[in-house]
Amino acid sequence: MNVFVVAVFGAVIGSMCASVSQLLGIAIDATWRMSPRTRIAALVIGGATGTAVRGMAFHEAVAVSGLAALLIVQAPIDFVFRRLARAPTILATVFFQGVQLAKVTEVGWWDGWWKSNITVLSITVVFSITHRVSKESLGWGDVLLVIPTGMAVALSEVSLVMRWLLLASLTTSLHGVAIRLRGRRFIPFGPHLLFAAWFVSIIEV
Repeated sequence: MNVFVVAVFGAVIGSMCASVSQLLGIAIDATWRMSPRTRIAALVIGGATGTAVRGMAFHEAVAVSGLAALLIVQAPIDFVFRRLARAPTILATVFFQGVQLAKVTEVGWWDGWWKSNITVLSITVVFSITHRVSKESLGWGDVLLVIPTGMAVALSEVSLVMRWLLLASLTTSLHGVAIRLRGRRFIPFGPHLLFAAWFVSIIEV
């Protein structure tokens, strides 16, 4: 398929996901409107994803597309309202587990499946403990978010999970330095988890 066509198609899907994010945000605050810059970012992410998945295997392409959609839907909400919408995270968990099971059924990916789920479970336990110790540094929404995000990243290669977490931690640290220079303190971790997962999957896969 032509690169331009898939890029445009991806951008259209990105715009639709931005509209979903807008609706979820309005449910929290009826006066909120998504900024033009955020909508442009959604178009860019959608277009880049459409272009990138052309050369990927089917299951990996579906996972990266799902990550892009989750990023576009959840990141604006977390940045503005300091919370993550629960429904998209739950739907993404079911979706990515379904993609994993489809890969198991079609190509016999049993070894990767159990390694993926054990890895994600271990990370979730660590995040849960961190949340219990310091709820200000890590919200419950972030704990839940690592489940579908980790599943998606591990679909191509389980070893990518560590690169994802390292990149998310690095971008969060850099963001933290930047906002402290402006006199603010809150750093939403969810957008960094999502962006790092999407970026690592596109670059490595």
